[in-house]
Amino acid sequence: MKNKKVFYPILGIFAAIFFQSLEIARAAETASRNSQADTNAPPDHTTARFLKEREINRKFGHNQHPDAQWFPDAVLGLFLHWDQSSVRAIGISNVIHGGILRRQKTKLSPEECARIVREKDYNLTGKPVITPNEYWGLAKEFNPTNYHPEVWLKKAKDAGFNYAVMTVKHHGGFCMWPSAFGEFNTKNSGMKGRDLVKEYVEACRAVGLKVGIYFSGPDYYLNRDYHAFVANLFTGLDKDYPGQFPDLDLDLNPRPRVIHTPEQLAAHKEYLVKMIRGQLEELLTHYGKIDVLWLDGTPQSGGDTSDRVMPFERIRELQPGIIVTDRFHKHGDFTSVE
Repeated sequence: MKNKKVFYPILGIFAAIFFQSLEIARAAETASRNSQADTNAPPDHTTARFLKEREINRKFGHNQHPDAQWFPDAVLGLFLHWDQSSVRAIGISNVIHGGILRRQKTKLSPEECARIVREKDYNLTGKPVITPNEYWGLAKEFNPTNYHPEVWLKKAKDAGFNYAVMTVKHHGGFCMWPSAFGEFNTKNSGMKGRDLVKEYVEACRAVGLKVGIYFSGPDYYLNRDYHAFVANLFTGLDKDYPGQFPDLDLDLNPRPRVIHTPEQLAAHKEYLVKMIRGQLEELLTHYGKIDVLWLDGTPQSGGDTSDRVMPFERIRELQPGIIVTDRFHKHGDFTSVE
């Protein structure tokens, strides 16, 4: 046992008590009315954004299929949020993108900017962040021997939860099933092709929980040669610190900005569409009935291609009774605001 590595999924069992859109809407409306009555001020940013997105969803229309009518009364859902990052017990995906640096409110001096680049301290912790190559390399070690969804979900059911959502692919791009689309999945990990999604789905059904899966539209791995890490992923830093933060390679070393030809961009766009749609179709056809599809973010394929990548109508065709978030197509059955 001394040399055997055992991985405990961070489970961000975030025990993300997932409040339903109906309950959130009531709370948001109450907060908005109270705020305006007490201060005659407009709703705060989060409430205003929620109300706007909810109105878009209402115009689009919620799923009226009989199998979708459980959701407003579900009340509690459990989010299982993890991937190969569990090997090091670190945050998932965005740790490679210097999120703290992007949110820094105090203006940094040129000297501090230079130090951050030199020491790769993009999360302002005094030590280098994990690089994209290092993060993706964790998949080779990823072998969750203590993955027991049947135990976890039974406890959730006993505690009053009614559905679960498991992250099957986060922004980092690792697929928790042996996908035929792309090589970054359990086939090329310490698991040798184990299907974590299948085990999770079967455990949900065994204990009587509705089945939900989280899937990221953005895929840093598939898109790794077509964006600059940390400094310019979400722009902002270029604007706030012109010339201070260079484009970075996959080891977070400065590199010249890469300019792709129109032909390269078009080919890459088609590749992303093929991969992401293929992965989604696998998830919606290989595991039986899926109750919740928690899509997060639009694909990084340029332009408004979410419907071309995976038309909303196609999702409903494959899973007529499914509930879908509004983070991929900008409309859906419910709204979630961070």
